[in-house]
Amino acid sequence: MITPTGTGVDLSVSVVPRRPAVAISFVLPSGLVPSRSSLPGALRLRQWVATFVAPPREGIAWRATFDGTAASRLNDLRVIVTDSGFPGGSGWQRLPDWPPACARTCPKGLTPIYLAQGKGLGFEAPAAQAWDSYVSDPARPVTYRQRPTISPWATGSTWRFWLEDDQRFAEARPDVLTYQSAPLTQPLALRGTPLVHLVASTSGTDSDWVVKLIDVYPPQDREKPQMGGYQLAIAMDVMRGRYRADPARPQPLAPNQPLTYEFALPTVNYVVQPGHRLMVQVQSSWFPLYDRNPQTFVPNIFFAKADDYRAAMQKVFTGAEGTWIGLPVVK
Repeated sequence: MITPTGTGVDLSVSVVPRRPAVAISFVLPSGLVPSRSSLPGALRLRQWVATFVAPPREGIAWRATFDGTAASRLNDLRVIVTDSGFPGGSGWQRLPDWPPACARTCPKGLTPIYLAQGKGLGFEAPAAQAWDSYVSDPARPVTYRQRPTISPWATGSTWRFWLEDDQRFAEARPDVLTYQSAPLTQPLALRGTPLVHLVASTSGTDSDWVVKLIDVYPPQDREKPQMGGYQLAIAMDVMRGRYRADPARPQPLAPNQPLTYEFALPTVNYVVQPGHRLMVQVQSSWFPLYDRNPQTFVPNIFFAKADDYRAAMQKVFTGAEGTWIGLPVVK
């Protein structure tokens, strides 16, 4: 994702490999060097390159800042991956554009997958308009990991692997909505930036909306029995409702009115295998990764009082005019 700043641009790229024997390289256009980078790199034939060999299972994320640089200078950024799980087989792949699919300005657009009545998920727009609901209570927030949640710095902490946590712990909660597709019959390659188009209402005047795109493994896996039914997150993010219209000017939400929230999920490079299912989870807290929303609009949440924190009825609307996720599907 490329984000213009007052002095240049910020770049954020995430790659999650499906198999261990993989190398990932980020190659910048000739003459372009980041001002700050989360990964070490070096100039090779006048091109700045950062290469990761055998990255960890949870993948890698690269964030960089380019001072005094126009966003168009990053149009020729190359991400080179090798992984036998990607379409085209094993070997190096050169991607002419990154991301290849997104909502705007990419070579390819997005493919919507719709939330449907009965907790279904499919590529055909459902005819029936419906909604599902849950109660979000700030006193009982949904945690970002299965409890007990220990400090990232505690002995035995597995915090560095939290992005690959099994999401079944969240599915079991009554304040998390879960929508699931039928098993896939062929590989589904996702390369680019997914987009959330959420139509939802709250009985409060502020709300958080957490959306997760998940790869659900088959119930039984002969090669890796521990992965049977595993719910592996592909991309997850949160939208704070007060910033729905303008990220610089928070505004209260109209209670009990369906509103549209659109926000991007982190960029992905992932293949969902045949026999797996796609899942979408929707919830309204992600604690303590994201601070609790009082669900009552206050000028500054840091100064919210105890009686500002109130339970709220949340509704997610489905159907052709309801909620969908734009997937960066590539052939």
